[in-house]
Amino acid sequence: MPSLIKQPVASESRFSITKNLASVKQADLNQMRIQLPRRSLRQGFRCEFGQDLVEFALVLPFILILTIGVMDVARVVMIYNTISNAAREGARYGVVYEHANINQIKTHVIDISPGANLTKDNIEVSMSNQEVEVNITLDVPLIVGYIMDAAGGRGALTLTASSRMRLEY
Repeated sequence: MPSLIKQPVASESRFSITKNLASVKQADLNQMRIQLPRRSLRQGFRCEFGQDLVEFALVLPFILILTIGVMDVARVVMIYNTISNAAREGARYGVVYEHANINQIKTHVIDISPGANLTKDNIEVSMSNQEVEVNITLDVPLIVGYIMDAAGGRGALTLTASSRMRLEY
């Protein structure tokens, strides 16, 4: 096979290199072409056009449930931290303000935990001469609760937090 590009010598000009390329026969160029398959790409991959869509449709529900489950766990941890802090602050309020009654402590606990959706029914306060104890019990509905209900489970978690502090006066 003849060489397509002749190495230029210092004395040759650009014109002579172009002349050498033009002298290559058409038959030599046809031999050097890359042979493409006879069938077109459209014919060869026709049966695989919807495969990605079907795989995506099969995997998407599991990915969504997993993502929402992670969000649920994060939300439950946040609410647990909130009610745990609220129980501690309620007990502290009862200790610091020694003339506070049970209703005032419950109101204070509700005021400092707006994200937990607490009611006075969720809060138990017991006061004695020596200590104040605050117990909070809260049912937290899950985002994926309807899936758990359908599977025979319970679509909510019960969170409990308590705090006890001694009176020191």
